[in-house]
Amino acid sequence: MLAGVGKTILSYRHPEIFELTNNSSIAIDFLHQEFSNVDDVGIAFVYFDHARTVTAEDILGSLVKQLVHRRGNPSKGLTDLYSQHRERRTRPTYLELAKLLETEVREFSKVFVVIDALDECPVQNDTRTKILKEVSKLSTVRVMMTGRPHVTAVMLSSFGEACDVPIRARDEDIDKYTKERIHLNENLSRHCLRSEGLEETIRQTVVSKAGGM
Repeated sequence: MLAGVGKTILSYRHPEIFELTNNSSIAIDFLHQEFSNVDDVGIAFVYFDHARTVTAEDILGSLVKQLVHRRGNPSKGLTDLYSQHRERRTRPTYLELAKLLETEVREFSKVFVVIDALDECPVQNDTRTKILKEVSKLSTVRVMMTGRPHVTAVMLSSFGEACDVPIRARDEDIDKYTKERIHLNENLSRHCLRSEGLEETIRQTVVSKAGGM
């Protein structure tokens, strides 16, 4: 599978900001460059990986941390919450972190959030539902999400003003990639040299079966 294809990019509120991006890492780099000298614009991102177990609290906490780092100094709400839990030796709850995220977002004129691989976000304990719920209700937040096609409906239903952009690999790119992989594999390339038409058959089969993935 070619990296970054077979996914959908969904942009929420002013999607044109991501018009020139091909994937989330490019979008993040673009945002940091575009707003490098703009203090009142927040930038945060989340990358999901099925191999890592995360909770809604982990994600909300990460978003808060990134926004605080971006601004340079913590809000009173954050310092107060930290002091409370430090004394009790406890961790902030989901509701506390959701409220704190809302508070931190208000410190900026607008905030960009990039969520990559939503399809790999855990569905256990309603993690995906909770994250989408909290992010979608932040009025000054612009969101870009990527995910496999089966979560497109989930993404679209969570945001009222959204557009989705399917990403599909071109057949010629898949063919070129397959050809390179054949030539890099010593055993396979030897078989192709011995059997006339084998390489062409492999390449055509891969392209026809890939379906843009």
